[in-house]
Amino acid sequence: MNGLLAFGLVFLLMLFLFLALDRATTRAILTFFYLLTNSERAAYYLYALVLLPGTLLHETSHWFMAKLMRVPTSGFSLIPRFENGQLVMGHVLVRKSDPIRSALVGLAPLFVGTVVVVTIATRIFGMTWPFLFFEETITWRDMLALFWQEVHRIQSVPDAPLWFYILFSVSNAMVPSESDRVEWRRAFFWVALFTFLLIFGLRGPNVPAFLLWLLVSLGWYLIFAFSITILVDVPILLLFNIGILIVGGLRGRFSFS
Repeated sequence: MNGLLAFGLVFLLMLFLFLALDRATTRAILTFFYLLTNSERAAYYLYALVLLPGTLLHETSHWFMAKLMRVPTSGFSLIPRFENGQLVMGHVLVRKSDPIRSALVGLAPLFVGTVVVVTIATRIFGMTWPFLFFEETITWRDMLALFWQEVHRIQSVPDAPLWFYILFSVSNAMVPSESDRVEWRRAFFWVALFTFLLIFGLRGPNVPAFLLWLLVSLGWYLIFAFSITILVDVPILLLFNIGILIVGGLRGRFSFS
């Protein structure tokens, strides 16, 4: 139980950092483009253009999962538009279904985005260190040394800037939209109850080993994807904040609208 509890705490921490950095990075990019163009609408459209590859994957994931779950769809668009003052970068119209299928359709971009992020990180950049979090023989000093080795190796990867951009676009577009979160909440109670029982006492004969393996494996891949996203967002956030200081200094303002 201690191992699962520690695993759960690490997962929640990485999820919090993932979401917090996503919001901060989005805000920084929008602010920079707004200061650059002096137009809120132009800033939103430029941001949508930056995340276009990730948006394509996001909406395609919804469509594919809906088809797989036999949920009717209509309409597919990547043209950004404003609804109730909010930018919608793309959409797939999915008919309402039962809570489980609706939640799976809403979660699809997170799952597919995780697969893409982990594949690029491991197959293209050769990264392995996030999988060593709970290795008892690995110290934090060893982890840090391995991390810096992999960072230096990334610089020699062919087309590294292009792959870095794809990682940024996909990882930041896999965050659920407002409409996705509505469907999440419908199934959240049952998922939370199952997870609670799994961690606090219903292991062993009461829970099939396959389900425990599936939950932990899924959690590991999500932790890996969150870690990579955080590593990608930190330099992007720093870069755009520097741009805000430069352009904002020239224009005499530093805030978005």
